[in-house]
Amino acid sequence: MDGKTLEKINVLLVGNGKWAQNYSDAVQAHSLCKIADHISARKLIHDLESDKAIFANILKKNKIQIIIIATLPYFQRIILENLEGFKGQLILEKPLFNNKIDYKFYRDLPSSLKNKIIVNHFHFFSDSYLKLLNFVKDSHIQKLYIRDYGNGPYRDFISPLLDWGPHAIGLCHHLNSSLKIKNTTKLKNGDAHKWYIKLEGNTIKDIRILTGNGFSKKKRFSQFFQTPKQVYKYDVLDSLEEVSPMSKLITASIDRLKENEIHWSELHHTFDIASKTAKTLIDIESAH
Repeated sequence: MDGKTLEKINVLLVGNGKWAQNYSDAVQAHSLCKIADHISARKLIHDLESDKAIFANILKKNKIQIIIIATLPYFQRIILENLEGFKGQLILEKPLFNNKIDYKFYRDLPSSLKNKIIVNHFHFFSDSYLKLLNFVKDSHIQKLYIRDYGNGPYRDFISPLLDWGPHAIGLCHHLNSSLKIKNTTKLKNGDAHKWYIKLEGNTIKDIRILTGNGFSKKKRFSQFFQTPKQVYKYDVLDSLEEVSPMSKLITASIDRLKENEIHWSELHHTFDIASKTAKTLIDIESAH
């Protein structure tokens, strides 16, 4: 496709935070789409309280085909509740939800809407990450150790576990069709939390995760043990992408609109992974 000769796809960006800015940069750098409108999530929700038709009017006026919602989990839910009839694609931020009440909402969403949603588990749109996953899937991995943590951030609206945990737990749900929580330890120092989590998967029996925001530096790597001596390591911080995973996530949404098959098509339903991941994280946190 030649993005210069085709009409660009119109994107509505909802949200004004750091991740919304990242999306704005990614869309503006993308050859196949453009930001047709960018609105505050709080303003949109405020306006919806007095006029339910306002969202539909925005979508119609700007001929929106992709909506990116980068805001608080509860705000994302409110916006989804007002999207009946939207025929385009949706990109949501993780976690999908941070309480069990909202889990029921997402569980009961009609398939027609679920199938429009891609959740920004951005590592699933990294070529180097997918290459490793395709390899380990056929390698009879016995153990998986994940270190995914940093020094901050500290957010008022979400716990450190649900902030950091989706990366590690999302990987575990992708590699296992079922997970059992074996043991969890939480070390808390004010707003800084360290979590040590042991899981058992139906495919990988021994999974150990260290995550949280209470560490002196950032570390993001996974170790896959095929045998005690055969170890495969993936370091996210050492991985370089010619095209950003976020840009590929946007491309995935565009290809869905055009009903094209792409090499990460089996990961298009990151909605399912994100939903299972948020549920597991809530179950872990609720036990403490």
